[in-house]
Amino acid sequence: MEYWLLWKKLRKLLQKKKATTVSAGVIKYQHKYAIGPKGVTINEILQETGVFVQMLSSDSTSETITFRGPQEKVGLGWQ
Repeated sequence: MEYWLLWKKLRKLLQKKKATTVSAGVIKYQHKYAIGPKGVTINEILQETGVFVQMLSSDSTSETITFRGPQEKVGLGWQ
């Protein structure tokens, strides 16, 4: 499924309040493991669970990773 279609679906879920947001601090140098080579891991999380993973740009000093998606699946984004 196209990334923009998944994003559109996620926005609808958030608007209907059937979704949740969870943020966590993860050491900056470990963000690359959540992204994966060429974004493979982060895209797999989105496609398999419908959970959107948000990290600020590499220029940012923030260590926060935010997961947004269906309440019953947000926990799967952590695994």
